[in-house]
Amino acid sequence: MFIAALAVFVCTTYAQYPPPPPYPPKPSPPYDGNSGASMSAGSFSSSYYPKPPYGPTYYPEHPAFHEFLYPRRHYSRSSPSSREYYCDYCPRVKLSCKNSPECFKPTVKYLQHHCKAIVTCDSFGEDVQLLTNDNEVLSEGLGISKLIQCKRGKWTAKDIFDSNVRFKGLRCVKTAPNE
Repeated sequence: MFIAALAVFVCTTYAQYPPPPPYPPKPSPPYDGNSGASMSAGSFSSSYYPKPPYGPTYYPEHPAFHEFLYPRRHYSRSSPSSREYYCDYCPRVKLSCKNSPECFKPTVKYLQHHCKAIVTCDSFGEDVQLLTNDNEVLSEGLGISKLIQCKRGKWTAKDIFDSNVRFKGLRCVKTAPNE
């Protein structure tokens, strides 16, 4: 009972006085980032922005290996080893059709200063073969066309076996239908 009376006495005594004022915040020096002093956990302010102790590291960006640009060779017309020299002086494709009813001349369309050409055999529904003057088969079928290139003054193309063939003349020959 004595403890209860003591508790009532303490509560009524302290209820007569106002609560103590809050403690004023301690001013802290601004943080410059170079000092070893750390800020206390209880002193947070809106003007506190820590500076990093060192600047950010920027690494140079290198392009991917396929983005490296290598200069191309420049070929001049004055040098005999230039590409244009050989392309300009490449002879036209000879149409080597011998006197035969199955043989006819292909259509040749020249491209890029006569460096390349597209050879077409219009068969009109019949199987044909595109042959060189040495009887090598470049292509066969219906309505065939072939890209040929001039290299070092001579015409070249890939045959049906994917081998490079050099030639001077071409012809289209009708083939017998397979029955």
